[in-house]
Amino acid sequence: MSVVARPRTPEAPAFAPALRPTLAPARAPRSVPFVTDLATHGDAPALVTAGGIRTHAALAQAVADAAAALPDVATGRRLVLLELGNDETSLVAHLATLAAGHVALITSPTHASTDSLVGRYAPDLVVPHGTPLPAAARAAAIADQPARHDLHPELAVLLSTSGSTGSPKLVRLSHDNLQSNAEAIAQALGLRADDRAITSLPAHYCYGLSVLHSHLAVGASVVLTGASVVDPCFWDAARTHSVTSLAGVPHTFEMLERIAGATASLPSLRRITQAGGRMAPRRVAEVAERGRREGWDLVVMYGQTEATARMAILPPELLPGAEDSVGRAVPGSRLTLDHGVPEAVDLGPDVGELLLEGPGVMLGYARSPRDLALGRTTHVLRTGDLARIDEDGLVRIIGRRRAFLKVLGTRIDLGEVEARLEERGLIACAGGTDETLDVAVAIGPHLSCTTALRATVADAVGLPAAAVRTVVIDELPRLSTGKVDRPAAMAAVAAAAEAVQASQGQATTEAATDQIAARLAALRETYTLCLDLPDVTPEDTFSSLGGDSLSYVEVSLRVEELLGDLPADWHHRSLADLAASAVESPSRLAAVEGTVALRAAATVAVALAHVDVVEIRGGAHALLAVAGYNLARFSLSAPTGRERLRRTFGSVAAVAVPAVLWMTLVTLVNGTYDLANLGLVNWLVGDVEWGARVHAWFIEALVWCSLGTAALLAIPGVGRLHRRAPFALALGLAVVALVPRFVFLTDTSTPVRGLPYFVAWLFLLGVAAAGARGHGQRALILAVAALGIHGYYGDLIREATILAGVAALLWLPRVRMPRPVAAATALIASSSLFIYLCQWQVFGLFDEKRGLAAFVAAMAVGIAVHLSWTQLVRLVRHRTKVTPTPIKEHH
Repeated sequence: MSVVARPRTPEAPAFAPALRPTLAPARAPRSVPFVTDLATHGDAPALVTAGGIRTHAALAQAVADAAAALPDVATGRRLVLLELGNDETSLVAHLATLAAGHVALITSPTHASTDSLVGRYAPDLVVPHGTPLPAAARAAAIADQPARHDLHPELAVLLSTSGSTGSPKLVRLSHDNLQSNAEAIAQALGLRADDRAITSLPAHYCYGLSVLHSHLAVGASVVLTGASVVDPCFWDAARTHSVTSLAGVPHTFEMLERIAGATASLPSLRRITQAGGRMAPRRVAEVAERGRREGWDLVVMYGQTEATARMAILPPELLPGAEDSVGRAVPGSRLTLDHGVPEAVDLGPDVGELLLEGPGVMLGYARSPRDLALGRTTHVLRTGDLARIDEDGLVRIIGRRRAFLKVLGTRIDLGEVEARLEERGLIACAGGTDETLDVAVAIGPHLSCTTALRATVADAVGLPAAAVRTVVIDELPRLSTGKVDRPAAMAAVAAAAEAVQASQGQATTEAATDQIAARLAALRETYTLCLDLPDVTPEDTFSSLGGDSLSYVEVSLRVEELLGDLPADWHHRSLADLAASAVESPSRLAAVEGTVALRAAATVAVALAHVDVVEIRGGAHALLAVAGYNLARFSLSAPTGRERLRRTFGSVAAVAVPAVLWMTLVTLVNGTYDLANLGLVNWLVGDVEWGARVHAWFIEALVWCSLGTAALLAIPGVGRLHRRAPFALALGLAVVALVPRFVFLTDTSTPVRGLPYFVAWLFLLGVAAAGARGHGQRALILAVAALGIHGYYGDLIREATILAGVAALLWLPRVRMPRPVAAATALIASSSLFIYLCQWQVFGLFDEKRGLAAFVAAMAVGIAVHLSWTQLVRLVRHRTKVTPTPIKEHH
């Protein structure tokens, strides 16, 4: 499989200006192997219903019996309209139509869509929902009637476009389309005979239908239910029948958020696939993380009815790091770009319309009955999506062709508007005219008033609020497939516009807008100040601005002061989203991230151990795992290799520069350190004996482990492997790094046990922890940690302390504590570097017993030096007081 980007080539047949229709050749119609071969899977389950299990052999017999009720194709192929529901009767009728060699025109089980299609296409047979095919065929007596249409031998199925129903424009799919796409999906997902899906999507929708086809193709099974994912009966059926696979569109995940613990209560679940529309990268990251915790994979997919179903897949091992991608082409197909389309000109030379070549591409469209005789009229599918394809072949959709407005002279991409709002937690539908941008949004936790929404939209797209019309409604209107009904949503905006402007509560909502604007200004100033970056925009996030583990603590503390309660994913949220998500009555308990609490606790433990107050040793080694975790989260997750190196060097410099400067100052005063210390290479060329020369062993280990990891990932092949399988690579490297620890570290009673090549395995386990999915992978990390730490000190308590730190890193995402304690914890964690550096000089001012007074003094001096250093850096950069970019007023 190859995925390449290439310019438009006029000589290629795919881009010929006109294609001559192929008329039906005189040959027998083809079959669909996954239907005709059902019996080869024998007694393996095929369909699971409330009434029992239908094996593949039994299903094959039912299909054969139903097919026998239809006329022999020798008398002419018939057009059979099927009202397809998520029930056995409907699906047997569908498979029987294919098995008998006729053409299935599939629609939803609603009379409105059926009437529209019957009026235009005059099918030979209409099979209402719930009616067995033999009964329908006998009632129509179609065997005695001549076929009404000339149907091309390759034509197998007709589907409405984009999941709509009743549309006169139909997608013509061939037998090869159905078979090849079922096989490609099964291969891409690694489906096995013991897999079991459930009908979480309508069967008349191409995505839902492909779930059935791909599972039957490998001898797997499908649980049939008409219940929604918000219905407890759905989850009862999923648990009872041990469902392994669940399919969803973005709306499905919105509904899943309302059901606490639904997927967690399904231990058999292996994967959840997502297609049917773009899901915001932040939401992808949230769902993927949920899957990692619960032991299942999120598989992002991309498809269109015109491609039979799904045409690209993002393997779960590429998450995190590719949340904005839809992956690569399914096996046997190829995705390319046409850079010549006008809409791509202003978006950069690497942007083009996404094109698909492969066996899943439809025969073409049908707009009238005479089109049913045509053969292939489409060779390359123009998806209508604008995209980029990176060097690894990953496709990133950035917009739609023709989905643009020009409001007040400003070009507006409607898809981008919806994507930006979704990144802020708002499910939106955008449209409008050349005079106004219209946006309908489903009410949610981040927004509750229309005026605040106007401010958010206007700021996101750079329009004055007067040019934006919005409506906040309980739920966006949707089609039966779960996709947004755009015309209905725009009608809601138009109907509500006048009422919103005349609302008696206008003054109140304007005040809410002012509060959001004020918080946004404060957040921008906070990010500008703490990260020393000019021009912070409302769309920026902590991660996108290159925030690291040191700045994370300070920024989180300030953001929580502004918002009341800090969202768990705040570092991935835009400033505008954070400004709109503040709570009026914050809890008395603050949620402190586990890594922050662990850094603070380990720092305190190290200082207490050094003054012989409490013998809790091992904190520094536990902090190495935390350092690896943070490097993976803030630096190694960057989208490109260059950005990954830039962030890593920045993170290393934030530690190395103050450490070297402090040691230089101390050396100038009393000569404590030597050049090897000041170069952070004492581990390599210096004196590794107990004394002042090894005070900075932890700094050296952290710096060189970070640089070594970054250097490894800079190797192209290793970098690609990291993007595809970050957990496996990091864990494998950690195991390899254990070799020096067991082979060359013969005496663990000396300071050499802290040298980078002896502790790199702990750092790499932290990197692996950032990519771990589910309890199984976390347990594997802990097992490797237990193996590596056993016998490291010959001190069971010390080794158990380090292991407990690794376990906390793996299983303690957040800690609730009183706000004053949380503030103190955050301050200690952010000062940990300087507490570690300064403690030795502070302890030297006390007698040999040291004690609690020395501990308090070391903590106080370290915090004071940290605060002073922070202010000094800001003064040097002339950013003590930065005025953020002005924000438009929205009234």
